[in-house]
Amino acid sequence: MEETLIYKVQQYQTIHSKAIIDFTNITHQGNTGGSAIKATISTGILPSQSQMILDDCKFEECRSEKGDGGAIHTDIYGQYIMTSTTFKKCVGKNGGGIYSNNERGDYQIGQSCSFTECQSVIGNGGGLYMSIISLGKFIVAPGTLFKDNQARNVSDTIKTPPTNPPPTGYGGGIFLYTGDTGYLGDSFPTTTNFDLSGALYYNNTADNGGQSLYVVSLSLNELCLMEQIRTDHGKYIKGNYSDFISDEKELQGCWLSISEFNALTPLLDDPLLDNVSFYQQNLWRLWTPPDPHVSPNPPIPPDNYLWYVQFRLNGQYPYSRGRDVFGCGWYDDPCASLDFALDEISYRL
Repeated sequence: MEETLIYKVQQYQTIHSKAIIDFTNITHQGNTGGSAIKATISTGILPSQSQMILDDCKFEECRSEKGDGGAIHTDIYGQYIMTSTTFKKCVGKNGGGIYSNNERGDYQIGQSCSFTECQSVIGNGGGLYMSIISLGKFIVAPGTLFKDNQARNVSDTIKTPPTNPPPTGYGGGIFLYTGDTGYLGDSFPTTTNFDLSGALYYNNTADNGGQSLYVVSLSLNELCLMEQIRTDHGKYIKGNYSDFISDEKELQGCWLSISEFNALTPLLDDPLLDNVSFYQQNLWRLWTPPDPHVSPNPPIPPDNYLWYVQFRLNGQYPYSRGRDVFGCGWYDDPCASLDFALDEISYRL
């Protein structure tokens, strides 16, 4: 099947699937994305009056390799609610299962949803690609599964890949970016409008970074430090990631705007200033004080920490100079300046 089911939702309209709907083996040949559903959820004065609600839907082997969103492509200004909906073996450029552009909308993934074995090809976000432009809400309910998804920077079927593409192969489960002015412009994200704590990540992979989650945001530090109590640091972005046993590369990101990120090259073996690897950080380090590489003499008292700074005049990163990015100060990732290290201390303690 090569047609796309297109929903155009105007203000004060609601689309609500009230029965089980299967979208299976759908291929879209164009570059607009959304082989099963392409929806614009617009709004008037009251956003709650413009809705798209999916319940008990199944999307399997939906493909749009040259478009964003293998199964679903949405532009959201109203409300999108999804429950008991599954995505399996769906393939898209950005967002193997879903691509969503959320501008002032309310996006909620409810109970019993899953993304399994989905792929982004020559793009980002194996399961889900989410952009939050301004004032957007993004909530993931407990138990939302992201398993065996892939973010690939190559394609097995596209014989002529694009020349000089932006960085691809990031975010095996989810790729998230927020607008070029940060999450909410001049405001900070809160636990009422952003919560990924319910995500369950298992065996996702990404060719270049963020096996389960990759975040590009000028509000990256704030997203990682959201809290209701002090011990909540990291809670609202890490899902089931464990600070003690998970691989640090599961959750990664860059403190950049999406336009800055897209202007970089994705090379990982040559960490120059125009490469993603210079700015990329393991998100765990944004809510965790650094551990000493060896036990200092005299030893550091309990609850005290040691930040590392490396700077040599005319030196270059990573051999004789550190880097001033959020989460620096570790023995294997020192800061480049005392001023930035002092800022890091104020954030992490």
